[in-house]
Amino acid sequence: MKNMVIIGSGSDLSKEFVQQIDKNEYKVYFISREESMPQNQNKLTVNDYENELNSITAFIDDISNPYLIFFNGYLKENRPKKIPTDNEVLDTFKINFYIPYLIINNINKENFKRIIIISTVAAIKPRLKNYIYGISKSLLEKYVIKSGIENYLIIRFGFIYSKMSQKHDPAPFAIEKSDAAKFIIKSLSNNKNLIYYPKVLFIISLIFKIVPSSLLDKIENK
Repeated sequence: MKNMVIIGSGSDLSKEFVQQIDKNEYKVYFISREESMPQNQNKLTVNDYENELNSITAFIDDISNPYLIFFNGYLKENRPKKIPTDNEVLDTFKINFYIPYLIINNINKENFKRIIIISTVAAIKPRLKNYIYGISKSLLEKYVIKSGIENYLIIRFGFIYSKMSQKHDPAPFAIEKSDAAKFIIKSLSNNKNLIYYPKVLFIISLIFKIVPSSLLDKIENK
């Protein structure tokens, strides 16, 4: 049986993922805040990821050769006529980049099967409507790529319908969280390091790289 450690197990996408994954193939361990913790004995309840980093890394290192998947995400941009507060900006950076960075930097790099990062096409070139969110995800991707870890997987999604994306402007090629979870499970054995869902996002990513950010902002704000 394979081991799976889920960080951010209180998220909608994480819950959907756990519901769909084959429990006969994977033994699932959970790390999350107490108020969102699933009822499972294989869990670590935390109040503050940063202050309890030693407990978190010890919990992970004690599990044999796990898949380590980060579901923690925070998005407070792209809300009609509402600019993120100072605290929301700081939380965006902390939850999307700093916490995963701390954990990955401190775990035993020789004791895991694979690190999976749930990312976004916004990481390619952050635009005005999701600038902080895109930068935080981009920083995490770059850290994982440059850290020397070979067995990693970055999955770039577009807009996923979930609790996190409520009250946000939907984007083209939006998908349901059930489809996203199904794709993550299917991708666990994929030998690539970077994949997109849906696949059309790969074409869009190439456009993002070519078109100036100023022009993208003008198109999106029309």
